[in-house]
Amino acid sequence: MDKQEFNLVTDPWIKVLDAKGKTQTVSMLSVFENAANYRSLAGEMPTQDAIILRFLEAVLTTVYSRLDSGDKPYSWIKVDETLQATDFNNQESISADLLATWKKLYANSKFSNAVKKYLLTNKSKFDFSHLYQVDLKTYNKLVNKKIDVRKTTGSVSVRQINRNISESNNSPAIFSPKSNKQKDETSLDELIRWIITYENAAGVSDKIKATKESISAGWFYKLNSIYIEGQDLFQTLMLNLVLNTYKGDYRLERPIWEFDDMGKYIDYLNSISDISQESISFLYTLSDRLFHIEWKNNTPTIYVAGLKGFSNTDSFNEPMAIWIYNKISQSYYSAPVSLDQLERKMWLDFDKIIPSENNCKTLPGIIKWLMKIAEIKNVSTSVIKLRSSNLISDGKPMSQLPDAEYNQTMMIPTYMFIDSTWSQMLQKMISTIKIIRKDYWVFINELNKLRGSDDIRIANRNLDELDYHLNQAIVEWLRSLNQNSVTKDQLKGLFDKIKKILSIQGEYTLKNAGSRDIRGIKGEDDEVVNIFVLFNRFTLNYRRHLDL
Repeated sequence: MDKQEFNLVTDPWIKVLDAKGKTQTVSMLSVFENAANYRSLAGEMPTQDAIILRFLEAVLTTVYSRLDSGDKPYSWIKVDETLQATDFNNQESISADLLATWKKLYANSKFSNAVKKYLLTNKSKFDFSHLYQVDLKTYNKLVNKKIDVRKTTGSVSVRQINRNISESNNSPAIFSPKSNKQKDETSLDELIRWIITYENAAGVSDKIKATKESISAGWFYKLNSIYIEGQDLFQTLMLNLVLNTYKGDYRLERPIWEFDDMGKYIDYLNSISDISQESISFLYTLSDRLFHIEWKNNTPTIYVAGLKGFSNTDSFNEPMAIWIYNKISQSYYSAPVSLDQLERKMWLDFDKIIPSENNCKTLPGIIKWLMKIAEIKNVSTSVIKLRSSNLISDGKPMSQLPDAEYNQTMMIPTYMFIDSTWSQMLQKMISTIKIIRKDYWVFINELNKLRGSDDIRIANRNLDELDYHLNQAIVEWLRSLNQNSVTKDQLKGLFDKIKKILSIQGEYTLKNAGSRDIRGIKGEDDEVVNIFVLFNRFTLNYRRHLDL
């Protein structure tokens, strides 16, 4: 039986893109020391990069919620020799102190020595054999069904953890990037990346569990995620570094590695019911699976047990989530797009991420933080790239295995988040576009009914095509805007382009009308409804909505 030694602090496991466009594998220390020299994270897939980003942010959030840019503890907190917090006083100066630290770090274009000191002081906590893992005796003590290492019952293969494959025993991945022989082959650094990804994006098919409750899909897997991508990795890390969004209710950061062991971590998970009171680093490292790995001839046999899962309802302490209102429960939740929404554009969520009078409470945490730092030079004048990446479930309740990846980006000028005139214009834009999209969907769906079909997927596919053309118009419009000139004509210019797009789409549908479409059917009051009636109704609606 082999034991693999690997430390996430000093051994290379994070894939980055360097300034020359080449991929490197580096340690956590190197990431933080040389972040400005790397363009971005460059793992096996965008969702993995998003999850690794959260892991790195957990380190930064933990360090800089305790130590200022000069590596000294804030006056209102006490830390021990390992830089872990032992006590604090909830003072009014907390928010101002944390913001000052962020500004100083950003101005210096590098992280202070505190990050290196924290990682090296707590280096043993980042040993791969301990992080998310326990030994066999502890594993069998914690789970509902003991395992026998002479058998593979209760284990998952590398091909199931590798989210580029996600192959279960019952569902072979036909279009895998690896041949069947290679599906279970992996380097140790790649395995670590996939295990951390699996922790955040697991389904519910695992049979063994270390909780009396039903296991849950991974925390990140259940989010409609959002984060900011900067011009280099340092900017990305800084723009997503949210320090205290709790309106004076400071919370001690507690990432998973600061628990004494996984047993105590699991006890804590089982003791809480409301995760909305937990810290950011706790959520960024929230474990949904317990691992025990047996090694033989450098080949892992991976045993996995499900841990207690949590609902994200009203969990506004999660900074990287877009929130949706549930009218029935009168609460907010975050949920990823579904399989039939893989082409959904990010601007459809503008009403949830652009500030307005109605969404101050429910804005994503990173957007709230962006509004705090937006006046800083090089932030206020920049164009930020909003990004959303996540794996999409197969929709089957008993497995929820990843079936596809959602990955969308959107470039938005920073000033639109802080200038109320601009944000009002964007809110007007998106509310109007959502109405005309519905007009178009109804037009196509009613036409489909004339043809004797109730298949709404046809209208959905047509709407996806419309969104493609709308997206081009919106992207070009955003690029053309001038920060110093907010006029009604600017929005009118976009709406005129959209009118032309809708006119072309409608006329194309007319040109392809069949005899049945023209003949139509009798509706209410024996009035004939045909394609011309539907087209005129659609045209009247979108023109009325788009006229300013």
